Amino acid sequence: MFDIHSKYYRSFFIAFLLLAFILVGCFSTKKTERPETEKPKTGTVKSFFNKLEGKQEIPPEVAKPVTLAPSTKKGAFQSPGSSPVASNLLVKKDAKSASPETVLNYSEALGNLTDKFVSLFPSIEGVIVSLRNKGDVFIDLKNEDDIRSATKLKVFRLGKEFKHPLSGEVLGRFEEEIGLIETTEVMESYSKAKVVSEAPGKNIRVGDKVRITSTRIKIAVLPFINKTKEDLDIDMITTEMINSLSHTKRFNIFDNDKFQVGLLEADINYKEFSPERDLRRIKRIVNTDYLLVNSVRNLKGKQVIDSNIFVLKDNSTIYTAKAIVKKLPSRAARYAVAGGGYPPVPQKGRSSVNPRFVLQDRSGGFLKPQQGLWKSRVFDEEIRNISIGDVNGDGLKELVVIFKNKVEIYQSSGTKLQKLYTYRDKKSDGFISVDVADINKNGVDEIYISNLRGEFLRSFVIEGKGGRFKKIADNVPLFFRVMRSHSKEPYLVAQPMGQTYLFSKFMYHYSWGGGS
Repeated sequence: MFDIHSKYYRSFFIAFLLLAFILVGCFSTKKTERPETEKPKTGTVKSFFNKLEGKQEIPPEVAKPVTLAPSTKKGAFQSPGSSPVASNLLVKKDAKSASPETVLNYSEALGNLTDKFVSLFPSIEGVIVSLRNKGDVFIDLKNEDDIRSATKLKVFRLGKEFKHPLSGEVLGRFEEEIGLIETTEVMESYSKAKVVSEAPGKNIRVGDKVRITSTRIKIAVLPFINKTKEDLDIDMITTEMINSLSHTKRFNIFDNDKFQVGLLEADINYKEFSPERDLRRIKRIVNTDYLLVNSVRNLKGKQVIDSNIFVLKDNSTIYTAKAIVKKLPSRAARYAVAGGGYPPVPQKGRSSVNPRFVLQDRSGGFLKPQQGLWKSRVFDEEIRNISIGDVNGDGLKELVVIFKNKVEIYQSSGTKLQKLYTYRDKKSDGFISVDVADINKNGVDEIYISNLRGEFLRSFVIEGKGGRFKKIADNVPLFFRVMRSHSKEPYLVAQPMGQTYLFSKFMYHYSWGGGS
């Protein structure tokens, strides 16, 4: 045992501290010899941690952000969340060209084109500077204001100021709607327009203000023109372009089916579209101000979309855009196998894409397998949930689809979906979920829909009997869920709303009895 106060112990402890101090000093002053001309490498710490995490270093020439579009002009529309710089796209520079080549997938390309189309109709204001007889109007908007010919502008007049009742601060001025004008010519320093309409008892005069009307722009979309040798799915591409335009809430698009029927009746072959020959004839079919024409061609191993917007009033072109796409969808998915060609045809009644998907007609017979992909009709609204079951007691499965406040039931009819029933709840703030099962054991699957109205649950149940659908339970304050397993029949569980949180901590098993 050492005595902590002994001189031997104190001497040993002091020697130990001196030795430790010397060693630390040696390690801290040790340097790595390096020539003065050699520059230290940057990013070594980051590289070290990237290697630890298994990440690859991105070369600076590839990782550089690529500008997709020039900066937006004053007053031009820009989609929420969009940016002229796309940091998520890594574009390799072409050695033969100083500018990078941007190649997008086709959905991105259609969205990019849509943003450009919307920018044609920006939110801008001007003033009427002169009037002439016969309804000629001159406004101070010009070429650099991004205004186009055949643009409709609302005319309004500023009225009295209105103030905050307590602070007296001027909050704004009342506006009086006077009429509507339409541009006929756009010059370098002014624009010429004509009077379309005037409000009852009102006359347009110098000094009135104008702005692009909030009314949706009326446009028709010609089916995509395929100038390639590939079997492209023109219907699908055209529909996606129409949906992309519709979602901007800026366009009123002429009914596509009606348009195509009109083209057939007028004997217009859109595949060989000619502006000089066809624009006047198309104007008789569609009640729109503009026509969007898209075509697809091959260019050096890539596909290019060429888009043109025509003014149907004078058959002029107001906009031209292009987009390079990686690959547009074909009408049939070509699955390569050894030696080329299609994969082996599956057994009768089973899909070539998913052999577990059994295809049957209304009589229960097997359908001939279709090569390639299967697709349903296009739904214009956002689908919130779907469920499948025999909801009308015919022994076949139906498709139940819910949207924000609408229920639709579909049945397979040949190659199409036939709508059997629609229920709409205008007071609903949102359908949450849908489940289908025969919980009341009467041979027909009920439809259980969890529904929110205001801050309260107002769920309901629909059942089909005798070819008609009706509610068999309403205003149920529960979230529904049908549970299924391989060994048990489906059963219904439900959960009330909580007082502090959305869901209660308790769930219950429910069954039917006495019709409720």
